[in-house]
Parts: sequence; structure tokens; C-alpha cells
Amino acid sequence: MEEKKEEQALVKHANPQVMTLPMSIAEIEYHSQNLHKAGLLPQGVNVAQAAAIIQTGREIGLQPMESIRSIYIVRGRISFSVQLQLALARSRGGVKIASQEVSYKRAVITLERNGETTTAEFTMDEAHKAGLTKEGGSYSKYGSQMLFWRACGIALRRIAPDCVMGMYSPEEMESVESQERKEEIKNAVTNFTNNPSSTPAFTPASEVTPAPTSKMLSEKQAGFIVTLKGRLKIADDIFENGLMQVYGVKAIKELNSDQAKKLIERMIKRAEERKTKKAKDPEERDRDEQEELQLDETT
Repeated sequence: MEEKKEEQALVKHANPQVMTLPMSIAEIEYHSQNLHKAGLLPQGVNVAQAAAIIQTGREIGLQPMESIRSIYIVRGRISFSVQLQLALARSRGGVKIASQEVSYKRAVITLERNGETTTAEFTMDEAHKAGLTKEGGSYSKYGSQMLFWRACGIALRRIAPDCVMGMYSPEEMESVESQERKEEIKNAVTNFTNNPSSTPAFTPASEVTPAPTSKMLSEKQAGFIVTLKGRLKIADDIFENGLMQVYGVKAIKELNSDQAKKLIERMIKRAEERKTKKAKDPEERDRDEQEELQLDETT
């Protein structure tokens, strides 16, 4: 019932006929700051993100608080709740729900627009495969509702792409990003093994000889590796997977001195290659280009 009321409220404002002029930057900042001071911003949303959300909402005719409730930023991308997407599709595209079949196991919804229909389905099995059915999560608590809105989002992108502008809901964004990340890690690890020359931070496994009696990793070496990892912007999960694939360890502290030395040499070489490339191409220069790597030659 509450979701229905929210959707009706959104329909009232998400309409081109009631659209107001965009706020000035000063007004947007004012609202963002006040919402922050009042503790009304969702967890994890800062003032700058709130400003982006409010501006996005104003472009489609929403008031600041409506925007904060219905628009999200997930991993640097704007996303709309499915309730907002449906409101936009109804008010701007004349979309109607022709039929719906909802249970805890599956949801099937048919949307109609100007005589055209489309049907979408989402099942609990699909939710499980997407990693959405964690214990205590929304799918375990509100299974049928979550399935309904997921199916609705799929159908809306098919029948009213001009209204929802290809937007995904926050839940869809999380699962899409999660899958993309898994593929990225898988490809990176494969690259470490099959094409080590293109992966700067690690040497081929064939070049690594386990040396249980080698000297232990020094604090200076560990610090150099951490610094270079940050400079090369290597994601934690990719770095950790590379360590395991190449050196058979889970963390930097588990490397021995010889392994650390080889890793540092490869990372320095790659850092120098990037610096040379940036010097040739000004557009690729980073803010920290002026900083020099201060590395001890004795490592």
C-alpha cells in the first residue's frame, strides 16, 4: 500500500506539464547542505552526491525530497527506483499494467502501451543465481515484492525505453556490477597466468622459485609494494588474486624477500612505462604526475 502511494505521488510530479525550471547551483547546494545537517540523507550519500541527485530529479520534475527517496548513486552511476521508472512510464508514455502473476517463487508482469504489450518474468532461482538471496536480505524478507519490481523493471526497459532512459534500479545495478567485477577478476587472473608481460605487477609463475629459507620480507619492501600498488591503481581483489596465482600467497606480508624484490622491480618498470606514456600524451596525465617514486636501490 505504501509503495502504491509513493508511486502515485511520483506520477503527480514526474510529468512534463508540471515541470519546474532547474534550480540554480546555489539553491541545489543549499538544499543538499540542509538535508545533510538534518540527517535526512541516505546512509553513504554525501553532500555532493545529494546535489547530483537533486539536479537529476529536477530535470524530470521531482522535488528535492522526492529525488532523495527515488534516485540513487550506485558505483558512480545514477539509478532510478523501479517505482519511479513506472511513474515516468505511466505519466509520459501511457504505460499500463495489463496483468500480473506474483508468488514467492516467480513474478510475471505484462505491460501495455498504445496497443503493444510485453511480458517479463523474474524467478527466485534467477535471484539466487545473481547472488541476491542472502540470509536476512530483502529477497528473504519480501520475496514476492522484490520479484515483482524486478520483473517490472525488465518490462519497462522493453516497452518504454524513452521514458526510463535505460535506467537500472539500485538492486539491478548491484547485481550487474557484481557480475562485471567477477568477469574482470577472472580475466585479470587469466592474464597473470597466460600473458604476464602485459600485467605489470607480477612475474610469470615459472620464474618464481619457492624459497622457504629466503630472508623474510622487510618493512621497507612491504611499504614500497603498497605505494606502487596505489600508484598503479591496482584493485585489491585483482592484486590479491595475482599474488595467489603467481606466488601462492594471500597477502604482501607472506612474500619472502626475493619474491618482493622481483615484484618491486616489475612494478617500478611498469610505473616508468606509464610515466613515459603520459609524457607523450598530455590528456593521460594524472594530478600526481609531478611526484617521483622514491625507491631505495638496495631493495
